[in-house]
Amino acid sequence: MSHRRIRQALSVLVVASFVTAAALVVSPAPASAWVDPNCYPRYGGPVVLFWDYNHGGASICLNGTISDMANPATYFPYNGTGGGQRVWDNSASGTNYDMGYQAKLYSEPGFWGSTFQFNVCCSEGYYFDSLGSVTNRNSSLSWVG
Repeated sequence: MSHRRIRQALSVLVVASFVTAAALVVSPAPASAWVDPNCYPRYGGPVVLFWDYNHGGASICLNGTISDMANPATYFPYNGTGGGQRVWDNSASGTNYDMGYQAKLYSEPGFWGSTFQFNVCCSEGYYFDSLGSVTNRNSSLSWVG
């Protein structure tokens, strides 16, 4: 191979690597959490968070792992008092509708800080009228088997 062809091949590789790197920076990571429209007890079910104490106000059904409820922003739907407000740092009570895993809320993004854990649905400790130490201080969600 001549030097000219080697340089052309290297140029193509360099351009391709820059395009690939740019695509990785621009493309967001796939979401591992979602608002669950099927808000009922089941295996693989969601955790239900309420804006107010005693399961009052707006509610949202969240499924999957959430590292930071503020990014991307998660808001209560307009289905009661508190609708349209952010879920992170505004949830006061909740219920775990997953029949196989315990839901665990954290006060800080990235699964750290104070924690609050729900038992599996529908055993004792799967719903709470207050979220204890993470009431209105909830920023991430994980699941414990």
